[in-house]
Amino acid sequence: MSSTVFAQGTLSDYERAARMQSAHTLVSRTSLQPHWIAQSDRFWYLDDHAGVKTFLHVDPARGTQRPAFDHARLAASISTASKPYSAQDLPFGYIEFSDSEASIAFTLDDVSWRCDLSTYRCSVQQQPVGAKAGEVLSPDGRWAVFIRDHNLWSRDTQTNNERALTRDGEPRNDYASDSGISLTPVTDALRKNPLEIEVVFSPDSTRLLTYRIDAREVTEIGMLQTVPEARPRLHRFPYPMPGDAGVPKVKMVLVDLHSAQAQPLNLDPFVRMTSFPLQMGWNERGTQVFFLEETRGFKSARLHVADASSAQVRTALEESSDTYINRNSQLRMIGNDLLWTSERDGWNHLYLIDGRSGAIKKQLTRGNWAVRDIHYIDAKRGQIYFTAGGAEAGQDPYLRFLYRVGVDGSKPKLLTPEPADHGIAFSPNGRYFVDTYSRIDLAPVTVLRAADGRLVRELQRADLTQLLATGWRLPEPVTVKASDGQTDLYGMILRPTNFDPKRRYPVLDAIYPGPQHIRTPKTFSLEGSAHREDDLALAELGFIVVTVDGRGTPWRSRAFREYAYGNMGAAGALEDHVAALKALAERYSFIDLERVGIYGHSGGGYASARAMLKYPEFYKVAVSSAGNHDQRSYWAEWGERFQGYPVGDNYLNQANAALASQLRGRLLLVHGDLDDNVHVSNMLQLADALIAANKDFDMLILPNRNHGLVDLGNPKAASESYDPYFLRRRWDYFVQNLMGVTPPREFVLKLETH
Repeated sequence: MSSTVFAQGTLSDYERAARMQSAHTLVSRTSLQPHWIAQSDRFWYLDDHAGVKTFLHVDPARGTQRPAFDHARLAASISTASKPYSAQDLPFGYIEFSDSEASIAFTLDDVSWRCDLSTYRCSVQQQPVGAKAGEVLSPDGRWAVFIRDHNLWSRDTQTNNERALTRDGEPRNDYASDSGISLTPVTDALRKNPLEIEVVFSPDSTRLLTYRIDAREVTEIGMLQTVPEARPRLHRFPYPMPGDAGVPKVKMVLVDLHSAQAQPLNLDPFVRMTSFPLQMGWNERGTQVFFLEETRGFKSARLHVADASSAQVRTALEESSDTYINRNSQLRMIGNDLLWTSERDGWNHLYLIDGRSGAIKKQLTRGNWAVRDIHYIDAKRGQIYFTAGGAEAGQDPYLRFLYRVGVDGSKPKLLTPEPADHGIAFSPNGRYFVDTYSRIDLAPVTVLRAADGRLVRELQRADLTQLLATGWRLPEPVTVKASDGQTDLYGMILRPTNFDPKRRYPVLDAIYPGPQHIRTPKTFSLEGSAHREDDLALAELGFIVVTVDGRGTPWRSRAFREYAYGNMGAAGALEDHVAALKALAERYSFIDLERVGIYGHSGGGYASARAMLKYPEFYKVAVSSAGNHDQRSYWAEWGERFQGYPVGDNYLNQANAALASQLRGRLLLVHGDLDDNVHVSNMLQLADALIAANKDFDMLILPNRNHGLVDLGNPKAASESYDPYFLRRRWDYFVQNLMGVTPPREFVLKLETH
């Protein structure tokens, strides 16, 4: 191929790609996590810049931003002859201010300290600081609750005394956990991760709303761990598949922390198919609780309200759909009324609902744009703060802007005008919020604003100096038409740092088909986002990497999202991807449509294999990892929500195995044998069909790797990055089969962390 003339895919390309695979180490100040002090407006955060970590204290009322303490003096105060500390040894991750902010508490090297900030005298504390892993703290900080032996327990943070709040929990019939609905049970067990706990404290910190989950009738699935022990180890866990008779059910419960008594709500257990957190909460006075029940098949959602003293439940509203209820719908309570996001007019909007009659009192927002998240409710002033996309003319509809709207139905007010995606964090009392805004082509800026949107101060700007010094280019946002010739689609183009517009480059389609997520990033941040660094690295090898979000993905209109319903075989509208790449090739002469590859993971693994089978004349090479190649073999919630329920012939049009005879190009199937999300049988069933069709393909099974292709036997393995061996093999596969170049043999890829 002509690409060999340009020496793409060489050792030097691999070395640059390896650097891009750890691009997050070359940037700083791209994000800011505020830790609010008690229920005040003040907060602290950890600044990590130029090799120096500093705890900073921000007082919005005074407009000040300063070091939270003298780092060197504090280090000296806790140093001993056997254990000296320096200022840079202090980033212990979490500090806790006293109510007066005269002292701080923290844990360092498993020792808990409290230090007086006026004298810097420090003493060792008996109880740990804040909540332990797997605990949830009450609003007043007095109580921490956790799960032990299938029951709910509390810990007094002042005395460290523990107490059982429930006593009749048992395996697969336990309290407040994700038992029976966890997508990572084996990963969590081998990593010794604490159980996810789902509780909501009352505003006065005296009671809990939670549930008991019964997964005893759910059919088990098994996985065989073949390494590192000589005898393979069998792991079994509940795993409901589409159409199964036995599914998890929950019974809602109120728990009193003082009496340690659990009171079931007066409602029969209901099906809980989703691993997403249950939408539940309290009104601001703590007199009522609310929660959402989704029915089997997800075609209806019931909004329930219960009296917190009598435990009597009433169904305030039932919303129905002929497809499914939007997974992004949100439920809150304002006084006796409910705030609900619904797509009943074709777009996700806010509705105020009478909590007693279920009547819609007002549609608070309307228009051809979509509400994304409810961030804060000021019940006293009757104001709701929310993010939305698509309301600002000329802007990418996926970019989130913050708005305020009154329950009187007044016109929403824009609070964050910068043309970017805005990540929002409100103070507990809602008087201020931290706003980090960026785009893929705009470095992050973090500011502090008052609730009315007024700028209080800039907190930080991202430093991209090291990344830009590599010759790295900002991604290019692109807009193209879908295959219908009318619908706008939004995507991204990545070029290598040594890009030459006179050359022609092979192109890679980086795909994730939704329907619950998009693939094209909208913010700049690289930290904790393995996909973005994967894309950067593959571009550096000499590819043009393209992402595009076709019809059937979320956060736009109901019609746009529902393109995928019962049509999962379209894999996020692959026809839109083909149309988009053809349009981009007409726009940019450097894109070579004779050399098109595709890759994706999980749902993207399904879509990349699907592309090779459905469009064999267009896609030439694919690397498909951890793909759910037949929704009948995957998680019940996924198939029943997006492909339909009941389960029958309506599932035949989505199975990749049915198209096995159409494979023409080069396909690499990759899976971890300890994938407790998408079972490895998904890949093996497709492999069996390809063998029966006498098709050549490649297959890589990674032992001891989970759904994220992380080595569960290696405690040092990065928890948010794919296995480096897999990444290198994916590089090799595209370089050899799409560029026609022999890759460097057994290149050693080392992933760097901060």
